[in-house]
Amino acid sequence: MTLVVAQKTENGILSISDTKLTFEDSRTENPYFGALKSHIIGMRRSLHFAGNTYWVEPALNRIVEKCGSINKGQFEDVINSLLEINRESSGDIDFLLVDSGKYKISTISDSSYIADCERAYIGNPEAYQNFAANFEDAKRLLGNNNIESRYLDFTALLQAFKKVITDGNIASVGGLDVSIMQQGNYLFYQQKVEVDIGPMTLKVGREPVKIPFGSAANGSHSVNFLSSKAGEWPQCLGVHLHFGNIGILWGPGHHVRPIVITKCTHDSLVEIAEKAFDASITGIRID
Repeated sequence: MTLVVAQKTENGILSISDTKLTFEDSRTENPYFGALKSHIIGMRRSLHFAGNTYWVEPALNRIVEKCGSINKGQFEDVINSLLEINRESSGDIDFLLVDSGKYKISTISDSSYIADCERAYIGNPEAYQNFAANFEDAKRLLGNNNIESRYLDFTALLQAFKKVITDGNIASVGGLDVSIMQQGNYLFYQQKVEVDIGPMTLKVGREPVKIPFGSAANGSHSVNFLSSKAGEWPQCLGVHLHFGNIGILWGPGHHVRPIVITKCTHDSLVEIAEKAFDASITGIRID
């Protein structure tokens, strides 16, 4: 099971989900993993799911059949399409829908829906309880450090979710944390670089030693998230694993499963996004 959380903040709606990457050999093999749990399906809409991925593409197809377009259909029609799939699956998949134009967060689960929430989640209840406790702790510490109020909830959400996916006691949630943010009325995937530094031996001498972001030799790694800018269409998410030279690219709309590229550089990933989806993605370059 996964965890997806969305909340209204002073900086707009923020949604976060986990996406696991499983490697047979973390340095040389293609990853096999489940579908991305959070998709921008229109410049102002994102669809999130928890449960059996078999039902995701039928859900997207149902929206197109009923609404004529995945990103232009009436909000209520999209909700009804997702509710039908939830019922047909006998609760095997739950959905969370964000509409930044209407400033709404909706959940579809247990054969019913909640039309608008301040905060909502789908997925693992234990993981969510952990998240909620972490959020209150993070918010209190950030408040003590006099962080600006408009950034308080936003930053606390990101910190709390990161603690959940790195908690080894919650085995069903982990991997990458993918965030979708709001700028104006538009949604976009967060650009960032995450670094997990493995064991290192440092020698102090006359010459300065350059410490890299990570290496396959010591087990550390960096993960670079590349994305399209807010207001651009199509919206794509790219992930570049610098050590291992693996690129992962999720396209817009119906592209639930990613393209995986081995021997992939930062520039290669950008080029493939343009050729495969006519999409522009950018991110922090790691050399």
